[in-house]
Amino acid sequence: MNRRLVLFLSWLLTLAAALFWTAAAHAQATKLVAGTNFKLPVYYPSSNGVQKIKTVVSGEKWRFATNGIVHLIKPGITNYLPNGSIEWIATSPECMVDINTKVARGHTNIFFKTADDRFYQTAVGFLWQQSNSVLIVSNQVRTWIDKQALTKTALTNK
Repeated sequence: MNRRLVLFLSWLLTLAAALFWTAAAHAQATKLVAGTNFKLPVYYPSSNGVQKIKTVVSGEKWRFATNGIVHLIKPGITNYLPNGSIEWIATSPECMVDINTKVARGHTNIFFKTADDRFYQTAVGFLWQQSNSVLIVSNQVRTWIDKQALTKTALTNK
């Protein structure tokens, strides 16, 4: 074979391999920057090696916005008691979560309710901080308290 032809074929084969690996790497990167069924669990401190879930931030769809910041679609924050039962649930159409500091914030509607359905709250905008287990709701807050259920519980606990 002609030396020029061999060099050209080598160059063409190298180019094809480079294009193939670039496409494969791009396809893998695309898988890493978006997805479904996001879960960020937070655990109670453990003294006996058994981890108990304290809070789970979840989302139906997610995508990375920047380093460590995840944009969630249809997120939920579920808080658990140490015995494993649900204490409260908060849902929203979307929010941003910092996976490094475990802080979630949203500027859209949020719906909050306790597991026993005695307390409901809606608002526009929220901030959840894992460090102190605080959920702050901000604007246009509406609260509903089931007075009858609270009174009945207070009477039966005496």
